[in-house]
Amino acid sequence: MTRDQNGTWEMERNDNFEGYMKALDIDIATRKIAVHLSQTKIIEQDGDNFKTKTNSTFRNYELNFTVGVEFEEHTKGLDNRKIQSLVTWEGDVLVCVQKGEKANRGWKQWVEGDKLHLRRGVTPSRAARVFFRPGQVVNTWELHRSVMGVSVGPKDSDEPDQGDAQHGGQDGGGGRGTGLTCSEAAVICSSEEKQGQQNKEWRQGGRKTVSRAGGDQGCRKRTRM
Repeated sequence: MTRDQNGTWEMERNDNFEGYMKALDIDIATRKIAVHLSQTKIIEQDGDNFKTKTNSTFRNYELNFTVGVEFEEHTKGLDNRKIQSLVTWEGDVLVCVQKGEKANRGWKQWVEGDKLHLRRGVTPSRAARVFFRPGQVVNTWELHRSVMGVSVGPKDSDEPDQGDAQHGGQDGGGGRGTGLTCSEAAVICSSEEKQGQQNKEWRQGGRKTVSRAGGDQGCRKRTRM
């Protein structure tokens, strides 16, 4: 491993992110949209000083910090909370402890081989992401499964989805959102629906007949914000 995390990184895997968002009280509509967003992470590192940009189709988030110096963080790209964060090194791994409303919250980030690993945790859930450098050969099937919100295995996801009952019933319509507009949600719903139709065509051996029952209706429900 190395402490050098400089570079541009594209998301390859996204395991149990929805379970992690549930633990942060994020509402179901936002969760269903967020799990389909692929991200690009740009890291500028000068020793212990980090400037990080996390970009997606609709939301960009910047985080600047110095290792060993506590700072106030506004998680506006996720659950809109203000927390106190402290990042330290454990060997070649960045470890962040986030103190606030949620217990045992934090993340670990490290480079291993040609991959950037990010593991997040908050009681009682964990989530893991893996990033690769543009131009690198990746497993396209794993990438497809990740973008479509399907877990690709337990390696970096230690906690199962705990279910809505343990998080105050957020699926009833409550919870915290990230402020996606109706038009933004509609674009993602449309993309999700088209991908679902293609998957059905593939499973039917390329036949043109595709069942669309409930597809449009479900999408409209998710975009009523």
